[in-house]
This record gives sequence, C-alpha cells and structure tokens, in this order.
Amino acid sequence: MQRQSYQHSRHSLRDFAAAGLAGSLAEVFWIMAFCAATGRSAISVLREITATVLDGSADAAWAPAAGIALHFLLGVLIAVAFGVVLRKGPLRNAGSPVQLAAALILLATIWVVNFFVVLPVLNPTFVTIVPLSASFVSKLLFGVAMALTLDAVSARMAWARTLRSVLSAAGPGRTSSP
Repeated sequence: MQRQSYQHSRHSLRDFAAAGLAGSLAEVFWIMAFCAATGRSAISVLREITATVLDGSADAAWAPAAGIALHFLLGVLIAVAFGVVLRKGPLRNAGSPVQLAAALILLATIWVVNFFVVLPVLNPTFVTIVPLSASFVSKLLFGVAMALTLDAVSARMAWARTLRSVLSAAGPGRTSSP
C-alpha cells in the first residue's frame, strides 16, 4: 500500500503522529524515573493532567488512564502542528540539526506558556507536582525524541529510495513492489 504523503513534505501524517508518540513516551519514561528517584507519584501527575481538562476529576478511579490518553493525544497534536509549521515554513528544507533546534525551541516555548500562563490559572496544583526543572527537562526530551524519530524516518526513506534505485538498475521486472 502506498503511503499518503503530507503535502510539501517528505514525511506523512503517520510519521508526525509517530514522532508525537515517541516524544510523549520519552516524557513518560523521564517522569516515571524522576518520580521513582525522588519518592514522588507519577500517578499524581496523570491525575492532574486529567484534572486540568476535567476540573474536579483528579480523584476519579479513571483519572490516571484518562491522563495518559490525554498526554499522548496532546503529544501527537504537538508533533503534527510542528510538522505543518516546519514543512510549510522557511525551515522546510532544513537539515536535522536545524530541525532539532526548532523542536527544542518549540517545546521550550510550550513549557513556558504551560507552566507560567495556562496551568497557574487552570490547575495550580499541576505546577507544583514536580520541580520546574524536571518538567522542563521532560519537555526538552519530548523535542529530542520527536526530532530523532523524524530523522529516523527520513533515513529509512532514503534507504528505500537507494534500494529502489539499485533494483531498477539491476534490470526490468525487479522494481515491482509488494
């Protein structure tokens, strides 16, 4: 089956979604490790994610599951938005180092807006669950994982183009795809 390419991009929407999942997973692993090392509760973080969206729901039995689902959904949305802006803007032909820098700047900006503007109004408790430095590292890890995932997809696509080129040079009938 042919992959549906995102317009003006070498990546598909699926690639950006995968990058968002990778970024979200990097944050989950970091927060779990940080909480385990400091005696904090990662479940509390998930409960407060839910409470930020659904006021008063932090103590619900389903709050941690909803929190992780919301976290991954937001991660995918961030990566897709990053892809749209990156691919349609002046950085569309930028190499991996520039894309990594753009990802880090984007996630640092999101962190500043979240922790100094949005969360103090919507859910002040969330701001205090883990130290600001730990939450900032979490966002930067998201950016790194997102950029590395997109870079890995690009490398895979380059390898596939090379393989097709070699097969087409080998002779007729060898370029058909399954």
